[in-house]
Amino acid sequence: MHSIIFISILPVNDFAFSNTLLKSIRENFPKLSVFDFDNHSDSLVVNYAIEFIEKAESPIIVIDCMADEQANFRAFFNALVKKKKEVEILVKGSNSLLDKFIKPFPKKTLGFKANEDVIKHLTKISTDQNI
Repeated sequence: MHSIIFISILPVNDFAFSNTLLKSIRENFPKLSVFDFDNHSDSLVVNYAIEFIEKAESPIIVIDCMADEQANFRAFFNALVKKKKEVEILVKGSNSLLDKFIKPFPKKTLGFKANEDVIKHLTKISTDQNI
């Protein structure tokens, strides 16, 4: 199973029920399984995301930073490091706390500015991996 974990980092008290980048990913990559959550999600959802990644062949994590808010994903990234799961991480925008969590991962691309840039990079990854 090829999959994407999509994480949104939203401002405090802001709940988004739709995301244009997430919508574009689902439209452009219908064969990929997509699991999404945000920084307001509880630990049960984060644990499910870890299980989802464990079952994936070539997991890709896409993070859409719409705010430099506190993002408590320590457990998520600690689990990935412990499992030594090879993941590709793409980050649109920036989040200073998140940067610390993803620093140890070798396959990361940071600082995308536009949704189209993320989609182009995902297209390249999917072509390289024959997805």
